[in-house]
Amino acid sequence: MDQVAEDYDYIILDCPPNINLVTQNAFFASELYLIPAIPDFLSTVGISLIKSEMDKLNKNFRGMIQYSNSSIEFNDTEMLGIIFNMVDEYNKKPKETHEDTINDVKNSIQTWCSITTSQPGTVYPLRPKTI
Repeated sequence: MDQVAEDYDYIILDCPPNINLVTQNAFFASELYLIPAIPDFLSTVGISLIKSEMDKLNKNFRGMIQYSNSSIEFNDTEMLGIIFNMVDEYNKKPKETHEDTINDVKNSIQTWCSITTSQPGTVYPLRPKTI
């Protein structure tokens, strides 16, 4: 990533929701991480579990580097926040059950929401038909 870092403002590594070798390497190569979640009880329980695992990875990486007397420079990868997905909207704001969960998490962690629309939409402009 060092070879292309100057070409981009951000490099996003989308990892599966488990702590496998690919996820660990992506974490080691990153400065920050985001946790996508659904605003429901089980997902919010998962947030603290993921953060705990990431804290352990930081500690383990520091320990491995120190033990090996390596010259690798490692700064802890820090959590940037939570992105809530699948947020249902009612009267231009999240439904009450989602809003309660989001507010509970927002008190301690930076959060963002991606609101689902009731109408299909696209980020690409429609191309006019030609004859």
